[in-house]
Amino acid sequence: LGTPHDYLWLNTTPPVLMYTELKKAYDTGADRYWLLNVGDIKPMELAVKTFFDMAWDFPAYDIVNINHHQAQYMASLFGQQYVDEFQTLLDEYYRLAWSRKPEYMGWEREWDAIPAREVTGPTDFSFDHYNDARQRLADYQHISDEVVRICQDLPEEWQPAFFEMFAYPVMAANQMSRKFLLAQLNKEEMEKGNIAGANWAALQAKSAHDSIQALNRFYNTMLNGKWMDMMEVPPGFCARYQEMPQVMIADGEKDEPVDIAPQEAQEQLDGCLVVDLLKGTLISKQNHTVRFVKGLGYDWHVVQLGEATEATTDATRLDGTRVEYPLPHIEADSVTVTVSTLPFFPIYKGKSNRYGISIDGQSPYVFENLPTEWSEPWKDQVLKNGVEARVTFAIDRKLPSHTLTLTCGNPGTMIQRIILDWGGLKKTYVGPGVKR
Repeated sequence: LGTPHDYLWLNTTPPVLMYTELKKAYDTGADRYWLLNVGDIKPMELAVKTFFDMAWDFPAYDIVNINHHQAQYMASLFGQQYVDEFQTLLDEYYRLAWSRKPEYMGWEREWDAIPAREVTGPTDFSFDHYNDARQRLADYQHISDEVVRICQDLPEEWQPAFFEMFAYPVMAANQMSRKFLLAQLNKEEMEKGNIAGANWAALQAKSAHDSIQALNRFYNTMLNGKWMDMMEVPPGFCARYQEMPQVMIADGEKDEPVDIAPQEAQEQLDGCLVVDLLKGTLISKQNHTVRFVKGLGYDWHVVQLGEATEATTDATRLDGTRVEYPLPHIEADSVTVTVSTLPFFPIYKGKSNRYGISIDGQSPYVFENLPTEWSEPWKDQVLKNGVEARVTFAIDRKLPSHTLTLTCGNPGTMIQRIILDWGGLKKTYVGPGVKR
C-alpha cells in the first residue's frame, strides 16, 4: 500500500484504497493475522489507526464509511464541530496526491536503469490548458490555509498534535508542489521573454524550498524537541526531489508576479468531452457489485465494475455487466476514447483485469493490463496512479446522440476518467476533469 520515500513521510494512501486492497486479502482468507510494517510510526498515525481499526473488526467497515474514518477520528480528538471540515480537507489532500505524490513532483525516475533519468525536471502539468497546473496550485494553497486557520483556532495545548498529525503533511505537500511547478514556470516565462515574470517564479520556487526546511525545523523543535530529527531532508541515494530544482534568474532585472490563478477561458472544451462518471447507468449481471465509489480517482470518484473476488465474465458481451453513458451529438466521423483505470494487478495468477469499451453497440475493444513489476510500464502507472486504454471508433455524425458502454470482464476494475476526443483535446498531465 502506497510507496516508500526518503523524506516528508507523508501518508498519501487514501483510506478507500487501503480498504479495497485489504478486502481482497480478507475475502481470500487473510482474516486472522495482519502485520503492518511501519518504518517511521509517528508521521503515519492516521494510516496506522485506520489499518488497525479495520484489522480489529473488518466487517464493521465498508467502502463508504471507511472514507469517513479519519475525519471522525480527528474530530474525536480536536472537536466534533470540525468533522465536516476535516472530511473536506482530507478528501482534497488525498485527491491532490492521487494524480501525483509530492515526492514525485520532480518528475525524476528514482532507482532507474538509466541514470540520466534520475534527475528532476519540468512536470507534465500545463499552465496553458484546462487550468491543469493553476488549479493544483490554488487547491493546495486553499487546504494549506485552512489547516493553518484550524490549528490557530484550537487550544494552544492541542496545536502541536494537530500540526504533527495533519497540518504539516498538508503544508509540506503544498510547498513541494509550488517548488516544482513554479520552477517550471520560471523556465516557461524565460522562453517567452518575460524576464521579470521568470525572476518572480524563481524566487517563489526558492521560497517554497525554504518553507519546507522551515516546516521541518518547526516540527523538530516544538515541545522542546520532543520529535527532534523526525522530519529532515537527507540526501537520497538517488532521489533528487529534496533538492532545489534549477532556476534561471536574470541579474539586474526586476521581478514581477505572474498571474497563476485559474482562468475561466481555460475551462472551455472544444472538440473533446469529459464524461461525468456519476451519470452512467449501472447494469449488473451474475450478481456483480457495480457501483459508484467516492474517495479514489482523479476527480475523487470512480466506477467499480464488480468486486475482484466475483465471477469472471465475457468482456466482449454488450448484454453483460456494464455501465452505459449517454453522449451528445458529435460533429465528426470518428472519436478517440481514453479510459483511465486504477492500475491493479490481477487478484491471483490465472485471473486478469479485462474490460471492454464500445460506442453505439460496436464490438467492444477489450483492454488488458498485465505489467511486470519494476518494468517501465509498471513505473509509469505507479507514478500516475492510472493506466490508460485508448481506442478510436467510427461514428455516424448524422445521429443526434450516442452511447458509450464499458463492459466487465474480470471484476474489480475501477474507472477513474473517460475522455472523448474528436480533434480538440489539448496536452495536459491527466487531462481535463469534470467541473462541478
